[in-house]
Amino acid sequence: MAEPQPTETDLNPSKLGTKEYWDAAYTRETANFLSNPSDEGVIWFDESLAESRILSYLSSSDIPPTSSFLDIGTGNGHLLFELIESEDYDESTAMVGIDYSERSIELSRTIAKEREVEERVRFEIADVIKDELLEAEWVPKGDLECGFDVVLDKGTYDAISLSEETLDDGRRVYEDYPRKVAAVVKKGGLLVITSCNWTEEELEKKMLAEKSLKLHGRVKYPTFSFGGKTGQTICTVCFQKI
Repeated sequence: MAEPQPTETDLNPSKLGTKEYWDAAYTRETANFLSNPSDEGVIWFDESLAESRILSYLSSSDIPPTSSFLDIGTGNGHLLFELIESEDYDESTAMVGIDYSERSIELSRTIAKEREVEERVRFEIADVIKDELLEAEWVPKGDLECGFDVVLDKGTYDAISLSEETLDDGRRVYEDYPRKVAAVVKKGGLLVITSCNWTEEELEKKMLAEKSLKLHGRVKYPTFSFGGKTGQTICTVCFQKI
């Protein structure tokens, strides 16, 4: 079989696309947290106030208080903890964080206990590309449909895009992300992706290749101008399952 050729929009692989990198990172962050519980680790895109902007977007989108949430590539679980602290959602609603790094799940569970919210949220080991998420016992089950009302991704699609791993058909693994993730979003539910590697237009093109998704909206961030062009350091785009 011929070597798969990169598309013109592929990102060059890097160590940030490897499980070894993240295992090591969360091992360090766990050690830091155990010695200093005020140090919960890196909050990705914190300099852009991404989490507060995402929460504001969800609030303005009239998300019901009973909505269920899945955080893909949860890391230290901080985004879910912010959702809990917002008090916008019922205590009985499902909040689940998944990560393919065992060290990430150990850290997020430890932080949840320290924050005394371990009864509100659960963290599970799962690989969004390799696993069949709908078969997991932590997925909310309904009479007519299974899945989550809101699926969140803050930098995980970026990391997957930096993996050099390929699918059986030779494509890079990130290209199967839209199909895999859309499967676990309930009809009418939202998929909210935050990225620093892809532009809004690129994210939309890649996600809307999955025909069960449509554009719902975008989170606004400060822009800058350089060389006559306007841009922003990160973007958050929301899609809806149809």
